[in-house]
Amino acid sequence: MGSDWTTEWPQRHTDFALHNFMDTVEHSYRNDAVREARALDDAIMTWGVIPVCVLGIIGNVIMLWVWMGGTTFSPTTFLIKYIALCDALFLVANIVADGADLAGDLVLERISREFTYPLLIISLHVSMAAAVVRCVILYRPLRAQASLTRRRTVVTCVCITLWSLLLGTLVVLFGICQPIHGNYQAYGICPTDLKKVMDTDAMWLFLLVMYGCLPVLVMAVCNVAMVVKIQRDSGLASSLSQQSARRLTIGIICMTSTSLLAFPAHSVMLVVIYYRRAAADISIWTYVLCLGIGNILVVLNSSVNVIYWAVFATEFRHLFAKKFRKLRGRATTDDYASVDQTEFGHDDVTTV
Repeated sequence: MGSDWTTEWPQRHTDFALHNFMDTVEHSYRNDAVREARALDDAIMTWGVIPVCVLGIIGNVIMLWVWMGGTTFSPTTFLIKYIALCDALFLVANIVADGADLAGDLVLERISREFTYPLLIISLHVSMAAAVVRCVILYRPLRAQASLTRRRTVVTCVCITLWSLLLGTLVVLFGICQPIHGNYQAYGICPTDLKKVMDTDAMWLFLLVMYGCLPVLVMAVCNVAMVVKIQRDSGLASSLSQQSARRLTIGIICMTSTSLLAFPAHSVMLVVIYYRRAAADISIWTYVLCLGIGNILVVLNSSVNVIYWAVFATEFRHLFAKKFRKLRGRATTDDYASVDQTEFGHDDVTTV
């Protein structure tokens, strides 16, 4: 008869949201199943999560480098730069945590992991703000031009940051930064007492709704509204600046659509594992695989935005070309003067 795999499996994880779930499962598995699951865990982190994080960091740094070259203030691009900064920091913290996990440094892994929660929440909420801002610009351009000033945009980002830090602090303080596992021993709760377990996880479910479901719902509504507006105006004649603004809107739709795919899928997997845990019929292989898929989805969401801007945002491509020429020492002051005057010599709130 095999020994309890929870006593043999080290306190390590694939997903930043589930640290010690193994400690609460009371099934026995054979040693070969434990070794296979551990190998799968290592493979997902080594060949899946970490490479995606590295590429994502490079992409977000390039985004910041390029967008910082803009000469006029735009609420949309300001939020894009803030998202890139948060995503880059999140991916760095995730790499440190996964590297410490592979090396067996549980203290560094735990500390790094707890930095990922507020950064991820900030990125998700700022993405929601970008979708809302772009939607307002499309439907109420004159009102947006009057209201979306630099000061108000910065204040909005500060408020989002404080709100996200509050949620992240609650996650850490309540010991549910690894939701589902519910560090029940810390609360003096027996893992087999299902009613108390459900009561404890109610706080996690509340936080999941606050930092995940609500922003996703808002982004879904804004995406539908933006698609409808773009389709409605597709047959109308438009200037170069309006075409550029439309492509920027498509980039915002793609960016938020990735979040709409990643976070609901990840949350559904967490809830499914939670109820399977309550029924005590989840296998170690299924557990590790679900964690790996969820983690890859989340880090991929923070890594692919540079592709959207390179494909859809005309301003991004021109700024990148300008920066590249400057690096090669061949740029002059008037290289892109005509482009700036015809397409980008204005705030994007003046266009639809």
